Amino acid sequence: MTVLVNQDGLPLNVGPIAPGGQSDHVAVNDIIPLLPKSGCITADRGYDSKNLRKTLKNRGLTPIIPKRNQKKGVRRRTPRPVLYKQRYLIERLFGWLDGFRRLVVRWEYKSKNYEALFKLGCALINLRRLTG
Repeated sequence: MTVLVNQDGLPLNVGPIAPGGQSDHVAVNDIIPLLPKSGCITADRGYDSKNLRKTLKNRGLTPIIPKRNQKKGVRRRTPRPVLYKQRYLIERLFGWLDGFRRLVVRWEYKSKNYEALFKLGCALINLRRLTG
């Protein structure tokens, strides 16, 4: 699942469920039109690709995505560590979603049902944060 969150870690949009073997940097294409026109986008190594970086830069966004580890070569430093630390917001969101047992133990056979429950979980998280 690809989830777009705001600076407070609240979900703004959820991308469709990608097939099991699809890489993250391909699955994010559905959510790219929803991204803001400027700013920084933080993602983990799974989103590292030249095409995605180029697309983000063309939209005026700064990608904060560490390079994938290669078998050979110099170990790379995480780009802009201060900004990359903000990635905890998405990890925290997935931690909150783990509170919904139906999402953790995926009993849903159809992916549309699971996607609907995932979006419902995101809506409930937003509601809890707004109502205090």
